[in-house]
Amino acid sequence: MKKMSKKEILKKAEGLVLSFKRTQFISMVTLLVLSINPLSSTEKPEIYLGGFGMFTSAQNIGYNKNAPGVAGNFTVLSNRIGLTLAGYYSTSKKVATNEGYSSGVTLRALYRVSGKLYISSGVRLKYYTAGLWEKKAYLWTVGVKYGFPEDLIQVDISHAFKEHQTISECAITSIAFTSTVFNGRWIGFQVRSATNIINYNYGKIRKTGISGEVGIGILFQL
Repeated sequence: MKKMSKKEILKKAEGLVLSFKRTQFISMVTLLVLSINPLSSTEKPEIYLGGFGMFTSAQNIGYNKNAPGVAGNFTVLSNRIGLTLAGYYSTSKKVATNEGYSSGVTLRALYRVSGKLYISSGVRLKYYTAGLWEKKAYLWTVGVKYGFPEDLIQVDISHAFKEHQTISECAITSIAFTSTVFNGRWIGFQVRSATNIINYNYGKIRKTGISGEVGIGILFQL
């Protein structure tokens, strides 16, 4: 086998990174086209805007104490297709440094299989910082969602596949329960809880971690 030089290895690595980024871009554009095109039909879509104040518990993955944060989501639903954009910011600090925060954004396309049952696919961005270091990664995600935003019972299960942009290469499975306890004509009040199972590829030290969230929020139907 021919031994590659350091320059050739670096060139090959740059090519792989470029190819990965190109694939991500094409996937995101395709996702948006498939989602927005059906929503631009003559049928008037339902539009929802939600916001939460929440507490995050993440001691199991190296953070100290429960920490406050905020989350928000924007959802558009037509008869068959939907689009949802969600984001969060948590003030959770890392144990070793007592510094940092975490944030993330998820963009997903929804397809209604039957009744209130949807399947989804999209892209999830995770960002962490602890002063001394930072981590950013994109993860491809798929999931199943049951319930409309105004319903008393809503379940959302998603899996973000392993990323290959950081040393820990984590994959995330999330299970969220949301309940709209009061639903008026334009505004509603919600409670939410979520569990995130984070699987690391980090040797024997860190294999699996769990974080949890609880929150109270407001839902607007636009």
